[in-house]
Amino acid sequence: MVKRFPFFVCVSFVATAFLAGCSAKMSVNTPGGGTGTVSTEPIQPSVEQFGLTDNPKTKEAKDTFAPDTAKIYAEMNLEGTNEGDRVKTAFVCDSAIDPANKKAIKNLTIASVPVNLKVGMKSVEASLSKPTNGWPIGEYHVDVYINDKFVKTAKFTVAAQS
Repeated sequence: MVKRFPFFVCVSFVATAFLAGCSAKMSVNTPGGGTGTVSTEPIQPSVEQFGLTDNPKTKEAKDTFAPDTAKIYAEMNLEGTNEGDRVKTAFVCDSAIDPANKKAIKNLTIASVPVNLKVGMKSVEASLSKPTNGWPIGEYHVDVYINDKFVKTAKFTVAAQS
């Protein structure tokens, strides 16, 4: 006796195999009477809010810091990330003068802070403490990568207080 699969199971399997890896779009009516498009493309991980501060309690965004700033914090809110995604924050000196030996510092990655996301993590804070002789006066930036893909940068300056 030959067993037969019900017709709908075979059709379902064929449709699933044929559509694997496809994405879809559909038109929808919007509340204002217009139309729009909804996509089923996966949401790409991104950084929605990204700022630098020297005070994580007030979270006052800054782009200029004093040489004696104890710690610089990079704070970000994430979108489209999942458990196990890797967020890396890199602090980079673009151009500065080392106060100890008066030599130029250019394009130096000072520190790189990786974080593997846990369930429910939608924000990350990375920080870098003041060097022993203070922050060299100059230009810096912080880059953010998600799963080794560059997503955002924030520039900052270390300047003498007047």
